[in-house]
Amino acid sequence: MKWRSTLFLVVFLVMVFDFSSEIPVRLSWNHGVRTAIAGTKEVSDTYCARAVNLLEKQNKMLSRDLRQIKRELLLLKAELSRPGIKEVFAGIGYIFGIFGVAAYMKARAMNKQNRES
Repeated sequence: MKWRSTLFLVVFLVMVFDFSSEIPVRLSWNHGVRTAIAGTKEVSDTYCARAVNLLEKQNKMLSRDLRQIKRELLLLKAELSRPGIKEVFAGIGYIFGIFGVAAYMKARAMNKQNRES
């Protein structure tokens, strides 16, 4: 089972990526199916090892990049969770508004008392 997945991986990589600089493989068509042929032999274990090595390098690079992106997202999330200047002024305005309504109600009550007396 393991050799099937390895062979599938190698054939897939040869079909998708251009390994011409990494692996000396010539591609040919056989009954509408793309097959990898190295000279007269099938792709050997050395080519599989090179492909696996290349995949491991790519995996390490992707892991490093993903870790950096996660760090940046966490920093952005922390930065956005703190209130900014807009929120601070909105809170102060809300408090002044509440006190303004209270002062208006008190002034109306005082004006009503002055009229009655």
